[in-house]
Amino acid sequence: PRVVPLPVVPLSGVWTGSGDNRPRAFASGSAEDVVVREYRRGDDLRRVHWRSSAHAGELMVRREEQPWQSRATLFLDNRKIAHRGTGAASSLEHAVSVAASVAVHLVQRGFTVRLVTAAGVDHGGTWHEQHGALSAETAPLLESLAVLKDTSHPHIDLKWLHEGGHAGLLIAVLGDVGEHDKPVLTRMRHSVASAMAVVLDVPSWSRGSEPGGLGTAQHTAWLGAHGWRAVACGPQDPLPSVWQDLGVAARSGTNRSQAPAAPL
Repeated sequence: PRVVPLPVVPLSGVWTGSGDNRPRAFASGSAEDVVVREYRRGDDLRRVHWRSSAHAGELMVRREEQPWQSRATLFLDNRKIAHRGTGAASSLEHAVSVAASVAVHLVQRGFTVRLVTAAGVDHGGTWHEQHGALSAETAPLLESLAVLKDTSHPHIDLKWLHEGGHAGLLIAVLGDVGEHDKPVLTRMRHSVASAMAVVLDVPSWSRGSEPGGLGTAQHTAWLGAHGWRAVACGPQDPLPSVWQDLGVAARSGTNRSQAPAAPL
């Protein structure tokens, strides 16, 4: 899948890591606390925080950003019913590229990430985190996305919710949202600390480049009313801009859509 570099944006959430991998905060002697974790092989020595290392009795490195997040579940809606188009020009392929770009970005920023799909599959069954070379840590995620197929099942399967370890940040890449999806999306939102969504303007893939408009706007408005932060994404929308808008939505509590939402 095509991976697009994304800008760094603040994302809200909570740390849900545990054990030795859980970051620890140490007073830096200034008005600001420094959030650090244990040194791992391959870490840039320029990130070593020497005062915290002396305090802990071992090398500690500074977290680059997002001291209140550790885990992110990346949900990709791969249902055939939720997408339009065929082959490389389909909305599903665009969703795969969005998911790949988000996955690489999150791992690069220090998140542990897992990928789940509408079929209820937890791809790889594990969390992916950057311990050394970024390419090595993201390879399993990208390989899973590269071979991902659509599913003919019309409903979103949430069996991955029962596996635990998903209570941090949820980022969903959604296709067309139906009425029967709303209880499921509500349940997904209630299972995590923070939920964000990129909602594909799926009708655009069947009408050329014209936005689908009202339907997609209603989807993002509904998600916003139910605790999500959501933005619409059409085939011509630059992904870095979409990601930036999602960060703005997370900070401001508003959602971006392509047309005014009609009353629901």
